[in-house]
Amino acid sequence: MPTCDPARARDLVLPDADVALVHSPRAGAQLAKRIGNRATLAIVAISRAAADACGSGWRSVVAAASPDEHAMLASLARVCEAPPR
Repeated sequence: MPTCDPARARDLVLPDADVALVHSPRAGAQLAKRIGNRATLAIVAISRAAADACGSGWRSVVAAASPDEHAMLASLARVCEAPPR
């Protein structure tokens, strides 16, 4: 299985990304450690705990209504349909 060098994690984030999907509080905490400029990236999290772990400063943070993929993708659709700020 390929591994990710944490020192290069910022290089793995696409500069044109608009939204990050966060599937756990651990993933949210790791994302928060690795992203410096948060203002242009929206977060769609699978739960309130995952969203809270991301911290502040993001363009927006949305938690799915229930902790499952269907609700998460519905939240993603709403974020993508929202007019730009």
